[in-house]
This record gives sequence, C-alpha cells and structure tokens, in this order.
Amino acid sequence: MSISLISAVLVIMISSMVDSTNVRFQNNCPWTVDIYQTQDQIVAAKVTTIAAGGLSGSIAITAGLSGRFTTITDEEATLFEYNLDSWSISNRKFWYNLSIIPPGSLGCYSLSDCQDQTGKVGFNDKMKVTPDYW
Repeated sequence: MSISLISAVLVIMISSMVDSTNVRFQNNCPWTVDIYQTQDQIVAAKVTTIAAGGLSGSIAITAGLSGRFTTITDEEATLFEYNLDSWSISNRKFWYNLSIIPPGSLGCYSLSDCQDQTGKVGFNDKMKVTPDYW
C-alpha cells in the first residue's frame, strides 16, 4: 500500500449564493497519481492524471451535485466527499469531508475499533483539503 499526499484545493466563489465551485488537486508525491470522481452514485470515472509535483486543472462542481474523489477505485480508498446543496436558494453551501472509515463498519467508535471489526484499513492515501476562501 502506498502512502502519498494529495492536496485538494477548493476554490469557493465569494457571494451570497454559491452556484458552483471548482476543485483542483496538487500531487505532492514523487509519482504520478490518477484522480477518480463518483458523482450522484454514478460509477467512478478517471477525471485527471497528475504528474509528480503537478497541479490539475479545475474540476467544476455545480449546485445540486454530490459525490466523491479518490485516487483509486477500491472501496478502501480515502474519500474526499462533497455536496453543493441546491435546497437553499438564498444561502447555498459547499459541504465536504474526508473519510477514512473502513467499509462495513457498524457501531464502532474509533478508527482502530472499525479496523479491528472489519479487518480492513479504510484508506490508501493521505489527503489535505485547503479551501481558498472560507
């Protein structure tokens, strides 16, 4: 299992209502990294490949979309999950989280408890999220 550091940099438009946002990825690893996106439960598709030390182009996320980015299609991938809500017309928000919980975890209270319960690691790469504006 490789350990790497992928930075997801969020570009949030400052306004009273966010209609879209862009996500860029920076590869701080000494090797090439693929980025996969799952959107609204559609199967993961590779959206970009980033060379070592490189930066991806912007990937647009529009209001009403939710999904996740990973560096592999395996279920034990580190997940960068997002949602740009469309239910609040006057105050749309961009929500995101990083998930490293192993698949199949039920009723556990810590990462090590979940790993013991499932026998799975739950992540593959280190990730850092840095919003441009917050």
